[in-house]
Amino acid sequence: MKHFQEDKWLEYKNENLKESERIEMEDHLYNCDKCMEIFLSTIEEEEITGAGAYISIDFTENIMRKVAKAVLTKERKKKRLINDFFLYYAAVASVAIILTAGGLFGKMVETVPKISLSIDKEENQIKPETIYNISEAITGKTSDFINNFGTKKIKED
Repeated sequence: MKHFQEDKWLEYKNENLKESERIEMEDHLYNCDKCMEIFLSTIEEEEITGAGAYISIDFTENIMRKVAKAVLTKERKKKRLINDFFLYYAAVASVAIILTAGGLFGKMVETVPKISLSIDKEENQIKPETIYNISEAITGKTSDFINNFGTKKIKED
């Protein structure tokens, strides 16, 4: 790791560097405590006092309030995501129960052997695409229901 000397940090502080060199030094500051100490030692007391004129008295309170708000928002989104997952799985389970109770899966199991037996009779044959299309339609309608439900929930909030 390349370290920079105090004279280089003074140039950095006084903005007497090329942009590429300035960026390199800033990136280095994030990772090197030794150089951070050298850079901080170049800042004089009157500069710190002068900076106080630009910063409002309630600066720290405002920042802490914004951080707390961001944390609460993140927690709410996490809870909403958990609720949405639960709703999604409940809807999928409900559809599976309804299809099972309605006998669709049983009919599908009965139909598949009939397909192989009646391959010669094209007019009576149920094509595999039909089973796929039924499954695809059910999945699509379930997805639409879930998406619409989530949209209405967000609008209500």
